[in-house]
Amino acid sequence: INRRHGTSVIAQIPATSIYLLAVSPGQTEDEEAAELEGDLEVSYSDPNFLLTTPETDQGSVAFLDPSGPVFLRGNSPSRYYTQAAYVRTNAHQAQSISTGRNVIVAVVDTGISPSHPALSGRISPLGFDFVDNDPDPTEPATGGPSFGHGTFIAGIIALLAPDSTLLPLRAMDATGRGNAFAITAAIRFAVNSGARVINLSLGMEDESDAIDDAIDYAVQNNVVVVVSAGNRNRRQPQFPANESSVAAIAAVDDFDVKANFSNHGSYVSVSAPGVDLYSAFPGDRFAAWSGTSFAAPLVAGQAALLLSLEPTLRFDAAIRKIQDTSVNIDGLNPNFQGQLGRGRIDIRASLN
Repeated sequence: INRRHGTSVIAQIPATSIYLLAVSPGQTEDEEAAELEGDLEVSYSDPNFLLTTPETDQGSVAFLDPSGPVFLRGNSPSRYYTQAAYVRTNAHQAQSISTGRNVIVAVVDTGISPSHPALSGRISPLGFDFVDNDPDPTEPATGGPSFGHGTFIAGIIALLAPDSTLLPLRAMDATGRGNAFAITAAIRFAVNSGARVINLSLGMEDESDAIDDAIDYAVQNNVVVVVSAGNRNRRQPQFPANESSVAAIAAVDDFDVKANFSNHGSYVSVSAPGVDLYSAFPGDRFAAWSGTSFAAPLVAGQAALLLSLEPTLRFDAAIRKIQDTSVNIDGLNPNFQGQLGRGRIDIRASLN
């Protein structure tokens, strides 16, 4: 293929025939992709599309708790356990039924702060950094608009499913940007590492055949893939939330009214709280943040509880249980009826 097209290999996803190629001299990425698509030995060919966290689009920022670092392990602020998102979804009652034991939840994001008291002891040693290509998925202390994004998401999953294992896969940097090749590699790595749930709080306008193929690989291996719907307050779906095999999550506020930033549409599976959530932040801190990125891990945590309780549950049956037990909120959102999924999640009801 390289000889025919003048391309060269930059990287390969292990144990696959998925390659990242450098374009031939004088070609654009789109031109090269179109030319390769016509090669009978090529299944599909895409430009290496850019993906972002929804909060990068929205300009949403984390608000650090002014009380400062939490130095004692396990000494999390009471707000973490009493926040509206935790109470309203009946998460505490659900934990008397299941705590997520023996379930690995992959967080494909900006990395995780492993020393944080809310996460320490819950992180798999199998994590990987697909940005720097090394086995350390720790969030670099470099700042940026999405700095802390992965740690915050991990903190929400740990809150809901405290005995689950977090698999940190860094595929995006602190600016909130990543690329299709890295996301594809991370999804496949998660599946091969035994993850039963994958959280993807990210999206883009274009559709990537490589990511689509990786999601297919996940669901074929009975993995629940949870995706944020996006923060552009529009009906037009973004990828990969529009994939039929994933759980696409919209955000509502503490009163079950659609968050003013949340995307919506018939492709949405369910809604979850996504306004002013409170979770872990690098530096042993806690912060408040809003976005569909943070509604998604509530559902990822819920899926972990379900799969721990019923390990043989199929991915699609788990999503249906989450949908069938959700609280209908169409009456509170007359302008968005049928566009916020089956309702707002009720974690205890799904386990019952």
